[in-house]
Amino acid sequence: MIDQLGNFYKSWDRNIELEGEIPINDQLKLESKYNLPWYQFNLPDFPLAEILSEVKATKDLFVPHRDSEGNHLWKGICLHGLGKEKTMCPEDYGILEKDAHYSWTEIADLCPITKRYFSESYPSEAYHRIRFMLIEPGGYILPHRDRERKGLRGPLSIPLTVPDECHFVVENFGRIPLESGKGYLIDLSNRHSVWNRSNEDRYHIIAEAHYKKGYNDFLKLIAQSGMGRLDEDEKITYSAILKKLGL
Repeated sequence: MIDQLGNFYKSWDRNIELEGEIPINDQLKLESKYNLPWYQFNLPDFPLAEILSEVKATKDLFVPHRDSEGNHLWKGICLHGLGKEKTMCPEDYGILEKDAHYSWTEIADLCPITKRYFSESYPSEAYHRIRFMLIEPGGYILPHRDRERKGLRGPLSIPLTVPDECHFVVENFGRIPLESGKGYLIDLSNRHSVWNRSNEDRYHIIAEAHYKKGYNDFLKLIAQSGMGRLDEDEKITYSAILKKLGL
């Protein structure tokens, strides 16, 4: 496994410039000609320091996550989901997605600031899993892809700590230039890997958000974060965003 990891990083662990502004369509799905591997956006008023303090206080409660794709140093815990230690998909526990019941776990009671952010500030009314994820020093996630379908549809990723020698690497695209407290959409159809070669813990949030009334607010975050800006008094619509992006 280490040979596989080493070969992947030898090929792709470098910074690669993405050329130009790459637009998204009205379903937050890539047009095939663009093939954007990730997109970063701002999270206004995200309480990074407070949430990081909460996640560190729960470290002893983390459980190993998917040892088949990593090692015992890749761990997680659920604030919202099927249960605090059920960090994987429902199917991995013999539960059909349609029968899955997601709710706040007792971990959320230990992390009131994190729960309040996702309940009151982030523009999503419903969630499946919200997980704290941890890769301890020496931990790794082997190169893999999570789905075949291309596009930026998928969970919200928020790095909480970004150690210097811990890189998230994507095949053909190199390192994702992660910043703590920023939001990321990532095309998980590309093979990707994380390897923590630092002496620090790497903490991360992955939230499976399902947008309803808050969808326009989510689009506003996207539109104001590097791919074109909307004025505060402009109506947030697909067409307005695409117009600002020059499409």
